[in-house]
Amino acid sequence: MTERDAVGAFVPGVDANIEGAAEGPLAGLTFAAKDLFDVAGYPTGGGNPDWGRGKPVPTAHAWAVQTLLDAGASLIGKTITDEVSLGILGDSAHFRSEERRVGKECRARGWPDQ
Repeated sequence: MTERDAVGAFVPGVDANIEGAAEGPLAGLTFAAKDLFDVAGYPTGGGNPDWGRGKPVPTAHAWAVQTLLDAGASLIGKTITDEVSLGILGDSAHFRSEERRVGKECRARGWPDQ
């Protein structure tokens, strides 16, 4: 975790920062893309770093990412997801959820411990 990522939400080693359009309804706002959305120039791992390393790096943004950038929002990173998005608690064999705990009662995504 870093000062920029105090709860360990961002995919380690992927420093995806892309400025949005200078003008638009979302100018000055920021967003993060889940690691299921293609961001041109960065691997899409879908919650599994091996998957991202084994596939070509996208050359275009996913429609949702491009739409937000065109509206002026700036991308500040790609966030960790459950492997191939098959879960709801954020647990992953590839990214240790214990390191992303916000508090004893909650997981990084706000779900209570069970």
